[in-house]
Amino acid sequence: MALPPGFIVTSVVAGLRDFLARPEVRHALLIGPPGSGKSCALAYLEESLRAENHLVVTVQIFGIDTGDQLVVSIARALLNESHTQPGSSGSDALDRIRGQFQEQFTASQRFFRAAEVLERIIQLVIEANRLKTRAYIFLDGLDEAHLAGDVVAAVEELAEQLKSSSLVVTSRESVELYRLSSRAAFDSFRLAPLTHAESLKLVSRLIPERSLAEPLLAQLITRADGNPFFL
Repeated sequence: MALPPGFIVTSVVAGLRDFLARPEVRHALLIGPPGSGKSCALAYLEESLRAENHLVVTVQIFGIDTGDQLVVSIARALLNESHTQPGSSGSDALDRIRGQFQEQFTASQRFFRAAEVLERIIQLVIEANRLKTRAYIFLDGLDEAHLAGDVVAAVEELAEQLKSSSLVVTSRESVELYRLSSRAAFDSFRLAPLTHAESLKLVSRLIPERSLAEPLLAQLITRADGNPFFL
């Protein structure tokens, strides 16, 4: 698959990809400081898993205030996916659920039986689009949730009750991350700074048509300290 020029598949990202490919449903935390490539890694994983005919949706947690809002955001992302997949046969049941979310469910509404509703939507989307039976839900930026305690509780519930979907949650180090990792079945993957060789590879991808003088290149890599965003 074609990679964006500003992204390097490190050993940690490759390890996470292998982890998600194992047969059992499993959940992961992708942890790293600002600029370490968490969102880019999710984009790579999404494209890679889609290429294998999996259902994958990504939800940005920034701006989400409650666990109910998170569930509604995931459901809408899944319902939108049923329109975008090539070869979709459509589904009357999906259309009915889509209508309910458009007309009834709002950001402030209390959402009951969240995992059950999401599981039903996932199965309908998989059937309508003839996808593999395992789905992936990526939640980007747990540390950016406004009322993180409520959002963490919702993620815990989904991790425990969803039977056909693996969750991948990105976050900086935070109290919310510690709570989630200590109370739910998530394996942790920590993004490390790029090595010198990886930094050289990234720079050569970003500016392939020109070369930097060795002293300037060495200074750039030293100052970036392995942070791909800085590079």
